[in-house]
Amino acid sequence: MRYGSEALLSGRLDRLVSQPSPTQKPLQEFLSLVAVSFGGLYHYLGKVHYALRQESKLSRKTPTPVYVGGNGGRLLNWIDASSRLQANGDVDRLLERIQIQAAQCVMGRAGTTLSGAFKDETACGLISKGVNLVGDFDPRNDAMISGSILKINSHTFTEHERVVIPRNTTKITKIEMPNLSSLKDFARSYDDILANLSISHLLKISQLCDIDMLWDDVEKQVSSLCHDKLGKTGEVDVSEYESEPGFILGLRALTNALTSLWADRF
Repeated sequence: MRYGSEALLSGRLDRLVSQPSPTQKPLQEFLSLVAVSFGGLYHYLGKVHYALRQESKLSRKTPTPVYVGGNGGRLLNWIDASSRLQANGDVDRLLERIQIQAAQCVMGRAGTTLSGAFKDETACGLISKGVNLVGDFDPRNDAMISGSILKINSHTFTEHERVVIPRNTTKITKIEMPNLSSLKDFARSYDDILANLSISHLLKISQLCDIDMLWDDVEKQVSSLCHDKLGKTGEVDVSEYESEPGFILGLRALTNALTSLWADRF
């Protein structure tokens, strides 16, 4: 899907999703899961937008336009009914509205632009046609914003707080998300926006699962991901700890739970 999108799509996606066939339902649900994953990233972007405004580091009161590079960006074409992300189309407006809702900012246009050279670009030093962007992209100089309540050892970070581990910490022995409130807020927001925009080719989260039963599965996935971060010994040196925003950790758990349910059905 990342590397062969152009050949695989070729204008056929709309027919495959809309016409009754043995593949119609599993394909529509699968593409809806991809949309949920992207929606979660834009929700986190909105949380970052809000936090930066609170820190007086961002004066912009309208949402932020998005440029998507890297081969994974091709997946956005799959969730647009036209098989190609359309400016101001359904998916473009969906992602824009998700960011606005999470950022609690003023309404405004903030479309998504896909790269024209996916293979030429890498994060933390964007490269396009051999030209490097200049600037300091070291993430260690600007700690991540959690996006969700996250607990590391005995310290609890709020959703709009930066995850800065105390200097005297040598080992991480506990990682957890005390509650799933941020994920539940995202799920409600996502479904509401999808309905308000009358987007019919993508299914709401509540149509992909029993929403009341879902959160038990997500909690199990969160516990599993946290356990994996600590390894077999149950602790990890701070220097080896791979930082991750709380909301992104939760989003991975949510998508793992939803895709497991999808795989069981088909």
